Amino acid sequence: MAHFTGKTGTIYEGDMLCIGENVFPAAYYRNPDNGAITIRTQVESPEGLRNASILLHQDHADYAAASAAEAEANHEPEQFAAVTATLTDEQAQALLIDVITEEAPQPRHAEPQQEPQQAEAETPLPAWAGEIIQGNGFRIRFDAFFRRTCIEFDGVPCKQARELCKEAGFYWAPSKGLWVRKLNLKGKRAAEELLPKLAALQLYGLKPRKRAKRRSA
Repeated sequence: MAHFTGKTGTIYEGDMLCIGENVFPAAYYRNPDNGAITIRTQVESPEGLRNASILLHQDHADYAAASAAEAEANHEPEQFAAVTATLTDEQAQALLIDVITEEAPQPRHAEPQQEPQQAEAETPLPAWAGEIIQGNGFRIRFDAFFRRTCIEFDGVPCKQARELCKEAGFYWAPSKGLWVRKLNLKGKRAAEELLPKLAALQLYGLKPRKRAKRRSA
């Protein structure tokens, strides 16, 4: 799925947005009357995790990027991952984020939609959730808590490894220190196809050898 960078630097994709160094789950909806884009997500507040809505009107600097992401979104109810990061005041103000404690409003579509809680309850975890595939210097986790397919490296991987992760549909989540994508069948297949490619790489480069000390004559 393509991602789009707004003028504020925020990256928008059909099921996520990246603000600064923080990656948030996202569900996009378009108001058919005025074209405004509403993005549902979660943020950390003093009281804990809270549902949040981001409203971008057509005069917002990031509207074009968010609109392009909304066009590619699947509009399925999202089981949000836990979020540990907190937006700065400047980031929140730039994106007009309004933290709410009640359930986000229903998207405006022609066909009736399920209630978010009901839809989430009917989306069970896949059978492979919780499994871990251990590689040489990395591991693939099918994380049941975050509901994400995760790639965790033991260090900073080489550029080729990072490019392979991107090509497989994974995105870097700095707040978690992981490469992530959705926990679904597509994510599982992508991870399994990526496994031998990563295993064939020298992920962390060669360590320089220490020079032997010369003995004095």
